[in-house]
Amino acid sequence: MIPSIHRLLPIRAAHCVTLTQPLRPSDPDRDRVRIELRHAVASIDAELAELSVAPEVRQTMLKPVRALCAERPDVPRDGVSLIALLTPESQEIHVVDWALPARVTVADRFALADLIAAQHSHPTFFALALSDAGARLLRVCGGRRTEIKLPLERTSRADANAERVSPVPGGSQHANTHGAGMTGAPNMTVQGFGHEDRDAIERDAWYFFVNQALKAVIAQRAEPVVLVADVVHHAGFRKVCKVANLQAKGVEFNPTNATDEQIAKRARQALDTQEPGAQLAADGGKPHAAKLTDVIQAARTGQVETLFFVPERPQPGVVNDEAETIDVHATREPGDADLITEAVRLTLKSGGEVVPVDAELLADSTVYATLRWDTPTA
Repeated sequence: MIPSIHRLLPIRAAHCVTLTQPLRPSDPDRDRVRIELRHAVASIDAELAELSVAPEVRQTMLKPVRALCAERPDVPRDGVSLIALLTPESQEIHVVDWALPARVTVADRFALADLIAAQHSHPTFFALALSDAGARLLRVCGGRRTEIKLPLERTSRADANAERVSPVPGGSQHANTHGAGMTGAPNMTVQGFGHEDRDAIERDAWYFFVNQALKAVIAQRAEPVVLVADVVHHAGFRKVCKVANLQAKGVEFNPTNATDEQIAKRARQALDTQEPGAQLAADGGKPHAAKLTDVIQAARTGQVETLFFVPERPQPGVVNDEAETIDVHATREPGDADLITEAVRLTLKSGGEVVPVDAELLADSTVYATLRWDTPTA
């Protein structure tokens, strides 16, 4: 984990390399990570060469990433990313517990908007959607929803009970096949098991598999887990679930065909947290700025109260601090920085809040900022 992202914000160097790479253990072949890192290293090397960086300096900067290409890095779980922060003087490699988009940037400062967005998107939480049809776990960080693969050997309640062996009166055991294929064995009702008892036993078996999978994934993680379950599962699962941070309240209905967005929205409502972007609509009457250059100028004077931005949408350009000018470029040019990162840095510096939002909420602009006071007009 990076000790402090904010200490990286003021760094200015001739060649700052930011490389992020998502790590997904669900990939059938971990060699994908090595191949993508190898392509990233080649891209960085070519860009540094174009900027006239000496071969020995390039070798030093890229050595730790090249080592990862050879080592076939281990992928612990979904929602984890690799980040490399490289300069000629220092090289840092971190594995962070955030789902970040793949990115390679060479500029005069680090591209940290994605990292800051992940760090300041509170609260991060899990949404466990449970039904007879299956169980899904989402990790919600701001406007991002990442599915965490549960290590379920049985993917539904029916699968969980297909080969289950259940105790019966008299101490013997038999396969729970609802009476089918049990030669010479009386049915469960005759042995004292009514349909309601059988349903409860089958649900308990399904809860057991889900509980074990959940514990395997989120052990040692502090984020709350909100249960989004069918009504029949709601109370019963809580009785057997051993996850300490499962929320005392939850959502009692999870339609089988619910989308990721619907599941995350239900979980947010249970946590009493706002949907990302809700504040954007609510603050429409406040003084605001929607042009990137205006937002950066306002942030310089501490005027920005809340900055909304899309982490995956960088904006290349140059900020000339001495002349106090800002040049926005359509495509990245040598020496460009990410102006979104600059707006985030200046907002945080003056005690403002940064809020990452989904791209559709800022379809017509790259940023939107609410201001602490009106800008005087000439």
